[in-house]
Amino acid sequence: MRMDWDSDSVNIKTCSVEKALIPLIAQISIIVNRNIKKVSDHTSRKILDSALPNLELSVCKFSDIGHEIGNSDTDIRDEMLEACDIASRACNKFVTELINHENFNKSTLTESSRMLLSSITRILLLADRIAIKRLVNSIEKVDKRLLELENVKNFTEFVYKFSQFGSDMVELANISGERQNDLKDDLQRAEVCASRSVLEKSTMMLLTTCKACLRHPESELANGNRKSVFKNMRQSMDILKLIIRDNVAPNSNVSHGITLDFLDVMDLIEKVPSNPSEAVQFIEQLSEALDNITIDMESVINVGQINPTKKLNMKSYINKTKELDKNLRACLKGKKDTIPNSMKHLKEILPNILTILQDLKFELTAATKEQVVQLSKIFEYKNSLRQLKAAALAENNASLDAEIKILDTEFQKLQEVSNLVKNICSNRPCILTASRLEENLVNLLPQMRDAAKMLAAQPQSKITQENLEVFIDVFETQVEELCNLLRNITESINNNSCGKSSSRPISAEM
Repeated sequence: MRMDWDSDSVNIKTCSVEKALIPLIAQISIIVNRNIKKVSDHTSRKILDSALPNLELSVCKFSDIGHEIGNSDTDIRDEMLEACDIASRACNKFVTELINHENFNKSTLTESSRMLLSSITRILLLADRIAIKRLVNSIEKVDKRLLELENVKNFTEFVYKFSQFGSDMVELANISGERQNDLKDDLQRAEVCASRSVLEKSTMMLLTTCKACLRHPESELANGNRKSVFKNMRQSMDILKLIIRDNVAPNSNVSHGITLDFLDVMDLIEKVPSNPSEAVQFIEQLSEALDNITIDMESVINVGQINPTKKLNMKSYINKTKELDKNLRACLKGKKDTIPNSMKHLKEILPNILTILQDLKFELTAATKEQVVQLSKIFEYKNSLRQLKAAALAENNASLDAEIKILDTEFQKLQEVSNLVKNICSNRPCILTASRLEENLVNLLPQMRDAAKMLAAQPQSKITQENLEVFIDVFETQVEELCNLLRNITESINNNSCGKSSSRPISAEM
């Protein structure tokens, strides 16, 4: 008898639940298989006689923990106690059936073993629901503290409320960190990591923007600055709830790249149909995939910094891909009696498609690595940040606006390089992490601009100066994180460690 147990069928989202189940599944499988294969074997019987009490003890422990958790939370009490009761009954039935070594009922054994695993899984999932509830409660506590901070009227009240907020944020950081590490899904883990990072970095910005609002309540810039921080924090907490409570999958468009399209085409070509009746659908799918690659490539290579020779090479390969796509579509124009010839023509085209795509990928990867190596020269932002602060302190709004424009231009260069790297990476969590870091920087630029203008309006204020310095520090940190991630991705491609979609993203831990 086989013990088939698919954890995905019961939607297990965390590693801890899966790890708790694996030993139990193995234990039951060994007992059942040994009993069936060697019923009369004295050694097998001896092992069974010692294994069954161990199984009963394991189930008893699960049941005791389940009762304890159920009695502590009225929301799951009835479900938990029912699951514990079913587990105990299934275990008794399973053990009783196995005690009769000479004449056991296979169907009864199968039914009781599956009932036992199902009930234990249910106990673990109900316990996991409590962990989720604890996290959601922690998020709601922080959200409540944010609302209180929005309505403070003086510094004394602010100091008290911010202290409470800090304690609740530490709790949320710890609970969400545990959950992040426990998630099975790589993309969900990367999304949670990105949201936690935003919350961590926003804490200092929240402190200085609130102080600036209290010191300069008439300033629209100060109020707008603070509102932006509140908005970003609430959005991050909403994402945490969507991922952890509602089990929502991150947007796949955020974690996609041309290299993944290449891999899809190669997988498709490996499955070329031998049956002519399936050829039409195959050709249509392959042609659509090639269209997507050429369209995406044309937008990607329009980056000013790319070596002109490499750009020409890539354009040449794109044109060759388009030509092969036309030949591919020509296979669809024949009549039914010409399908065998079309299949022969198709098999002649496919090796050429693979060769062209590999050459195109090689050129794109080489051009991207070249850009990443020169990243420090391409993206010269540190001097602009210094000049931005100097212009604000000098109350020179014209220079301040000029530096903001320079920063915008420099950041666009970084985005172009990041887009190239994401397109040569086949690791979805890495791509998602890079995208989220870009989004954070997009949000930070206008916030930093407003902080600089606020300082220009109040150059003698230590609070407005501190506020700008915090935004500059966070911006620099985010840029360094993104640049390091881009370098790590390109370095990893050499040993294919970023080519595995299951790899964990390289990102800052909260």
